[in-house]
Amino acid sequence: MADGSNQMGPTQAAVHEILRQLIQQNNTRDQQVMNILENIASQRAQPVLATGTIPNLNATIGTFDGESDDAGHAQGWISSLETTALLNQWPDLYKLEAARSHLTGAARNWYLARQSEIETWAKFKEQFEQMFTTAISVSEQWKRLQARTQQRNETVYAYFHDKMPMCRQLKLSKSESKKLMCMGLHSKDMCNVLMSRTHNEEYEVLQDLRECDEVFQSRNERFKSTSNSKSTLSKEENFKIKLTP
Repeated sequence: MADGSNQMGPTQAAVHEILRQLIQQNNTRDQQVMNILENIASQRAQPVLATGTIPNLNATIGTFDGESDDAGHAQGWISSLETTALLNQWPDLYKLEAARSHLTGAARNWYLARQSEIETWAKFKEQFEQMFTTAISVSEQWKRLQARTQQRNETVYAYFHDKMPMCRQLKLSKSESKKLMCMGLHSKDMCNVLMSRTHNEEYEVLQDLRECDEVFQSRNERFKSTSNSKSTLSKEENFKIKLTP
């Protein structure tokens, strides 16, 4: 019996050691899993904005100074702000702060004078629209439309995209809109080309406008280069004549 007891002792000790090692390995593996999960959680938490923080979206929203009586510009600004707020899921408090921080000039002075009355986003929007989005009279719109011409340093595209909406606001026909747009072009030749063609849609006018602009610019550069070459040759010939005894 003594011999049997001596044989069982080492066997139990070995089993205990194996169990201890398995438990230790399991603990180590569990700790590694916990570390991985913590890293994943911290990475997911990084993009989340801190409470009360508004991202820098100056380029997206832009500023508003209220120094123009263009109701469309004012409406476009507040619509841009609301779109940005919707995409970023801002609460009304964030929208109000974003609007306040993007007001400059006369618009900022208007807000400061009424700051105590404008405590919510709804009140801000209501008073803003009453002050800045009131439509101008039809006669004033027509006056501005006729006065709008292409400036010397303004591209035909910038002029086109600014004047055509003015025509749409007055609900003019496509032919009337095209005529008024052509009347304001700086280039007489471009005006004649466009008026000689038939256009059923606004984009067709723009396509011909682009084609004419490319041709005219190419010709101007080519003939300008030729003119400079002739001028240089003429100066050289005059210089030679002066040197001839």
